[in-house]
Amino acid sequence: LSSWQFCPTEQARQNLLNVNIPPQTIFVTGHTAVDVVLKALKIVKSGKAFVPKRYTDKPYFLITLHRRESQGAPLMRIIDSLLKFARERNSFDFILPLHANPNTKDMIQSLMAKQPNIHLIPAVSYPHMVHLMSEAFAIVTDSGGLQEEAPSLNTPVIIVRDNTERPEGLEAGCLRLAGTHPHSILYELALLIDDPSHYNRMRQAENPFGDGFAAERITAHLINIFAR
Repeated sequence: LSSWQFCPTEQARQNLLNVNIPPQTIFVTGHTAVDVVLKALKIVKSGKAFVPKRYTDKPYFLITLHRRESQGAPLMRIIDSLLKFARERNSFDFILPLHANPNTKDMIQSLMAKQPNIHLIPAVSYPHMVHLMSEAFAIVTDSGGLQEEAPSLNTPVIIVRDNTERPEGLEAGCLRLAGTHPHSILYELALLIDDPSHYNRMRQAENPFGDGFAAERITAHLINIFAR
């Protein structure tokens, strides 16, 4: 129904062409979510947003788990994998902001609260989350949005889902799809620590979803459209 389509990536543009959206209505601009995360990082670094002290002096993994498709057996497998990894890698800490959904929150609290190097914290503000993301050694998540945001902060992302709608990140090398099987999760997490070259490649991979200027491009396109 849209008159114009502003796409984050060339692959997104191709998806629209594949379903016969007129090419003259499609513009590749990058993702506005990347604009927001980079702006929030500037605010945090300037001191204009309150960010609490670090929860740990160790390098840490930031974990977010809330997706409905993860509930039940997949979430149990993910939690078991993270617990095993946390016990084996006690030189690292694990910070997990709790989602409000009781179906995930209650299970996480009941199973993970007693592990000393896992910090379960209340949900945080967006600037605080951006700060946590930027300071993390890596991110483990079933979230979609973090897959688009974290690469701009040079933070590797391990996706604990069986698939992702962000294949561009896999191709660019800033995301890795671990699935929900313990073997593959443990493999991907260990690889980040044990293979520094792999870790650095993920950190240095360019974010395929944008560079922070999507809004300006969209604005320019709209001005040209209205002028015509």
